[in-house]
Amino acid sequence: MTPTSPEEQLRAENADLRARLEEAEETLRAIRSGEVEALVVETSEGPQIFTLQGLDAESNRFRGEILSQVSDSVIAMDLEQCVTYLNAAAERLYRISAGDVLGRQLSHLFSRKWPSAEAEAAMWLALREHGEWRGEIIHRTHDGRELQVEAWLTLLRDVDGAAAGMVIAIRDITERKRSAAEFQRVSELLDTLLRTAPIGFCFLDRDLRYLRINERLAEINGIPAEAHLGRHVSEIVPTLVDTLRAVTGRILATGEAVLNHEFSGETSSAPGIPRFWSQSWYPVRDGAAEVLGFGAVVEDITERKQAEAALRSSEIRYRRLFEAAKDGVLILDGQTGQITDANPYTLEVLGRTHAEALGRELWEIGVFADATASRAAMAELQERGYVRYEDLPLESKTGLRREVEVVANVYQENGHRVIQCNIRDITERKAAKESLRLTAEELARSARAKDDFLAALSHELRTPLTPVLMAASELESDPALPPEMRDQLKMMRRNIELEARLIDDLLDITRISRGKLSIAPVLCDLHQLLQRTAEIVRSDELGAQVRVVFQLEAARQHALVDPPRMQQVFWNLIKNALKFTPTGGSIVVRTRNDAEGWIVMSVEDSGVGISAEALPHIFRAFEQGDVAGQHRYGGLGLGLAISQAIVDVHGGAIHADSAGPGRGATFTVVLATVDAPATPAHPVSAQPPPARALRLLVVEDHEATRTVLSRLLTRTGHQVTTAGTIHEAHLAFSAERFDAVISDLGLPDGSGLDLMREIQRQRPVPGIALSGYGMENDLRQTKEAGFIAHLVKPVDFDQLRQILIQLSAPH
Repeated sequence: MTPTSPEEQLRAENADLRARLEEAEETLRAIRSGEVEALVVETSEGPQIFTLQGLDAESNRFRGEILSQVSDSVIAMDLEQCVTYLNAAAERLYRISAGDVLGRQLSHLFSRKWPSAEAEAAMWLALREHGEWRGEIIHRTHDGRELQVEAWLTLLRDVDGAAAGMVIAIRDITERKRSAAEFQRVSELLDTLLRTAPIGFCFLDRDLRYLRINERLAEINGIPAEAHLGRHVSEIVPTLVDTLRAVTGRILATGEAVLNHEFSGETSSAPGIPRFWSQSWYPVRDGAAEVLGFGAVVEDITERKQAEAALRSSEIRYRRLFEAAKDGVLILDGQTGQITDANPYTLEVLGRTHAEALGRELWEIGVFADATASRAAMAELQERGYVRYEDLPLESKTGLRREVEVVANVYQENGHRVIQCNIRDITERKAAKESLRLTAEELARSARAKDDFLAALSHELRTPLTPVLMAASELESDPALPPEMRDQLKMMRRNIELEARLIDDLLDITRISRGKLSIAPVLCDLHQLLQRTAEIVRSDELGAQVRVVFQLEAARQHALVDPPRMQQVFWNLIKNALKFTPTGGSIVVRTRNDAEGWIVMSVEDSGVGISAEALPHIFRAFEQGDVAGQHRYGGLGLGLAISQAIVDVHGGAIHADSAGPGRGATFTVVLATVDAPATPAHPVSAQPPPARALRLLVVEDHEATRTVLSRLLTRTGHQVTTAGTIHEAHLAFSAERFDAVISDLGLPDGSGLDLMREIQRQRPVPGIALSGYGMENDLRQTKEAGFIAHLVKPVDFDQLRQILIQLSAPH
């Protein structure tokens, strides 16, 4: 039987060498011990019989003839290690002739390369004690080679038993060692592969018993690898026995491997859970090509099968969504731009059948105007990978025109570029959007009309109040006026101011409802602002009937606020407390700082209180809280709503508390504070410098207002020229030089804004606007026209006088 594999051939050669070596060893032993008297040696002349008596030349020739037949190298040497003999095998191994080395030191043939000094010492010890040594060693030859050899070193003795020399039998095992190392390397590589491979490996004998298995397959089976060895597959995976027998039976019948065989079952690692595997089985043969067993490569493909099932399910869902979608979906070839699929909704919008759409380009089904536009869009899509087109006109086959939105993107599918176009019919959406736009425009027009109406109403209400208020102030300043008449004038002035406040509240509510309430914050001392506000409110007749007590204990009292707006809040709260507190009652104004340093300001009264039902609604516009819910205490119920909006825009908070009817109420404002300034804070009021006479041009079409205003200005020492129209104002301005112009904005022949622009163009002078309009837009327009101040009617003459005092101050 001839070995077929390199491994089997190596085993056979090693066995032959071992047998020959043992034969040579036995021959040498017999020669040394004198156990034989003659030897039969195969020579070139045929078998010859030699005797071994004596040490004559014939005996030496005989020994040489014997040793020349040995395939191992044999070298003899004397006690000084000079070579006395070497056979032909040694000449071949060491590549030297006997004549070149006989009588010379052994080192001319080779030197020994010991792994350690202890190993060399062990050789000499063995020779001394046993007369021989055997081992593996490396010989470095005279020509620089290194040979791995098995050496048998024997001590030779003479007839007296004294040491006479040594003989060495040497076998070259370099190739055997190399083959063994290679075999070991391949074996270790295979072991590493089996141990680390992410798929399972095993070897079974013909009876289906495990001979070898790697950790991965053992893990799949749910049993340790060691527990597999020698056991039948029926003990490890009983549910798979029939399948494995069928596979291995097929291998035995055909002699061929079974590749990529998929099957499913259960294992001990996951009982009750079906798993899927892909297995390839190979026959394992001996030198005679007989099948000794089976090798298997096993891969757990459960996750792949589940993914494939999920993909199939996903494809089914996608197809259902594709077909049921209420948006159009087109699939195009990424190279040609031709339609490869279309969902039913798309076909419905296009008015085409599936067959009519397939193979067409977008322009051919009406999505783009023509081929040029369609292909330009495709080129852009190829470059960017995503495009979106809005408001594209689409005309169906039936002639129905629609507006559509097209979103397209490119993706890869099985190595091919695919384009998906989503088409959404936005005809109704555009119509709804247009309707919303028109509605918004109508609402905007309505809001502007409302603003215009409120502004006009404000103007018409304020204008006639101005001469009345100014006349009352003029009469009240007369020192000869009887006390009863002075009281009546005070009453008149209070009612006019109340009327103006109601108008301001209506305008503020409009600003709040439209989110246009604005502030101009500055650093302010809130204690000063509270005290000044209380003094103003307390000066009327209500204030004379109720005691107001201050307990201002806040250490941090400065805040960034809009002083007029915050004074409006305090005025509302204190006025409200006075209104609901009976004669003889009291109001306590307190301040303190909370744990975070914010200032907490409260106005507490001993009045009628607020019912639990009314308290949640106390800050609603046009509502007033009271005990019975039936009595109104005057006003429109806007003060608290406006106060809440002002506090909110300052980033603070306001709330109301009451123990119930008849037990008073407390209103609290909380604001963030800032560090006290190094210099005095923004003053709430300041004493004006002394006035000097100014030359004033007063432009006012309302005759009563013009007359009273002219008289008051003249009494304060100013020189006044009046005009009732823009034309008269231009004539007066051209004829005389004025220090300031006081002008109404609504004049019979134009706007006071245009008048001020022309005045500023000719010769800039300060301007003060008088108007019944006081919205933010009105204030902005007067500033842009060149006015330095805007006074809302009814004009407070003291406020106008303060502005004129500032103008008259030296610059």
